[in-house]
Amino acid sequence: MKYVCRGLLFAVVLFAAGCETTRPQPVNQGGGTSDVPFPVNSTDSLEPGNQITITFSGLSTIPVPYVCRIREDGTISPPYLKNPVTAAGKTIGELESELEQAYVPDIYKT
Repeated sequence: MKYVCRGLLFAVVLFAAGCETTRPQPVNQGGGTSDVPFPVNSTDSLEPGNQITITFSGLSTIPVPYVCRIREDGTISPPYLKNPVTAAGKTIGELESELEQAYVPDIYKT
């Protein structure tokens, strides 16, 4: 599917509303740890294991959100793109901008 949509405004490709990571957190009693997910702030750098959600808007038929985790090599494989995108080490805003450039105008025509 070379072009998903023509002539429609591509509003935002982003995610990170669902961006979370799991890190060991101390437990008050018993001295163990618990894997408790917590949100990644918009200024934090993304890292392998972070879960991200890619959402699309401005289309007549909106694809379902795409949820994935950043792989150990730091990449993700967003839908409709041929090559993986490096996500680790970038902020949410940086990754959003890179994905928007990858989708518009090659995939989504405005």
